[in-house]
Amino acid sequence: EPSKILRELLQSGAPLKDRLTIKLENDMRYGEVRLDHWLLHAK
Repeated sequence: EPSKILRELLQSGAPLKDRLTIKLENDMRYGEVRLDHWLLHAK
């Protein structure tokens, strides 16, 4: 579901800064990606 939303958002050319957030820890090993109400953990 989040990938479909992101794909549609990119294809529409709408601004991402209000809907997409990427946060990385200082050691660059862990992070989180937020898209609307979705929270995805990155490793």
